[in-house]
Amino acid sequence: MIVEFLEGRDFMTAWVAQTTPRRLTALGRDGREMTISQNRILSSQEAPDPGGKAGRLELLRLTDARRRAMALTIDLAELWEVLEGEGRDFGYAALAALFFGRAPSTDEIAAMSRAVFADGLRFKFTPEGAVRHDAAEMEKLAAARRRAEEEERFTAEAAAWIAEAARGAVAPEPAEGADEVRRLLTGLALWGEEAEGRQAAKKILGRAGLPADSEGAVRALTALGEFAAHENLDLRRLDIPVVFSPETMEAAQALPGTRRPGADGRMDLTALATLTIDSNGARDLDDAVSIKSLAGGRWQVGIHITDV
Repeated sequence: MIVEFLEGRDFMTAWVAQTTPRRLTALGRDGREMTISQNRILSSQEAPDPGGKAGRLELLRLTDARRRAMALTIDLAELWEVLEGEGRDFGYAALAALFFGRAPSTDEIAAMSRAVFADGLRFKFTPEGAVRHDAAEMEKLAAARRRAEEEERFTAEAAAWIAEAARGAVAPEPAEGADEVRRLLTGLALWGEEAEGRQAAKKILGRAGLPADSEGAVRALTALGEFAAHENLDLRRLDIPVVFSPETMEAAQALPGTRRPGADGRMDLTALATLTIDSNGARDLDDAVSIKSLAGGRWQVGIHITDV
């Protein structure tokens, strides 16, 4: 006996080797031996045993191919029109009889259930039968499907862009949506699980082969040239500017009490990169060190004390 059931989003045909009141032991068309709950069975068909595993697998393959081909011939749009005003719930046998114009075979009934499952627009699939959607329901489903397709396109293009950049290749940005990608990634990089749109950002990162978290977002933005190699995320979070116009700099230097470097005879060492060695919670960062390579293999170590 051949049975058919859903496995994920795929219709699986199987040859039944043994039955109990609640379960079946069967050989699936993919060659797996499995135990199936009776309540998962969508259809069953008596068939002569071809004998041997190879023969049974070939029978299952042919049955599946035949039903797939039949399902492609079914015009659900036509059925939907014909059934206007005839109710909402229809068995697959009744739909198959209406479409094929005769008492349907098991293959034709199974093909109808496959067609309804694949369409998901005009009829809703249930194991027991199809539920006809009205025009308003169809429009909502169609709109949701369009949104899903647009989101998939956006995700795929964004992920391809980021993956290329992460490999060090010159990656032209997508024709549409590049600013939105930057916004989503920046939000995740700065705010993590509190970021708006974090799920969309994680989906893009995962598709691009990067960690789907704030670290992955930082890596992506760095690869895209949006972040520096050691970006100060706290300044970003607080929206503190780090680049100022020449006019702003001139105005700052002109403020009363502002000392221009070197104006009082001291050396201007502000170009040196300094660092402090303090605990994470330290607030009084009043001394720092610097190191500079000199000629002849010498090193210059600087000790910098806050002038207050």
